[in-house]
Amino acid sequence: MRKIAFIFCFLLIYFYSFGQDYSFSVGLTYQPFIYNNYNHSDWNNRPQSYPINQGKFNGKAFGITFSKSVSDHISINADLLYSSQNQMHAIRNSTYTDPIDQSVYTFYGRSVSTNFDIYRMPVQISFSNEIGYGSGIYVKGSIGPRISYLGSFSSEYLEYDIDITNKKINYDLLINRVLYTNNNFDQTILRGSPPMYQSTHHTVEYMYNRFLFGMGGGIEFQKVISGKIIVALGGRIGYDLTNSERHPEFVFPGLGGTMENSTRSKSHHFEYGLSTSVSYCFN
Repeated sequence: MRKIAFIFCFLLIYFYSFGQDYSFSVGLTYQPFIYNNYNHSDWNNRPQSYPINQGKFNGKAFGITFSKSVSDHISINADLLYSSQNQMHAIRNSTYTDPIDQSVYTFYGRSVSTNFDIYRMPVQISFSNEIGYGSGIYVKGSIGPRISYLGSFSSEYLEYDIDITNKKINYDLLINRVLYTNNNFDQTILRGSPPMYQSTHHTVEYMYNRFLFGMGGGIEFQKVISGKIIVALGGRIGYDLTNSERHPEFVFPGLGGTMENSTRSKSHHFEYGLSTSVSYCFN
């Protein structure tokens, strides 16, 4: 985080001193988005596993935005963002009725939920043009690299197995919860038949890469108010080229499907969503 803040401050000083004939602005930005830690192998070799609520915003970022014009239509932009995002995968519940003795078997299913707290700094070159003469409304397209730092994460695997029969009293229950945090592994197992309770805790190696490199871009519309306030609304997309996982062979057990660890591809953070900002123009 300190390295990202240092680079951001350096860019502020550099772009402020570069091209004094053009304006620069500083403001606040908020960016809700749809997020997915995409892995090609998971989607192709494990069709039972599907993402939940991927049509809804499951991530958000907010922070400081800076823009320095270097010509009438070109500017350099840098953001310092804090991003929080969640992804959940699950297997559907299923019920089976035996046609012979009408015994009913119910399997509740399994799920994996992962939360990431990430600090990001995208640096982009932008091209803008005013819509109509003197309207004060601009369309702006941006593209460029970004660096990210993973602050913390939590990844939870949850398994429920319930078995009920009609012929006799037979109630089987299994609850298995595995929780990974930065350097910790916790597992709790509760079984109803036979009765058993087990709790495990130990330290583990960090599962995800701390520093990531990626690309991002977007398009937005800007309105200049009183020559000083810039209000912007648009859309953004981002993709980390770096593998998000330090151990690509790691897979939570029991999520469904069969797959050789050696064939599992890399995972990449991918998000797309809205971008809003309010900035003050200094000159």
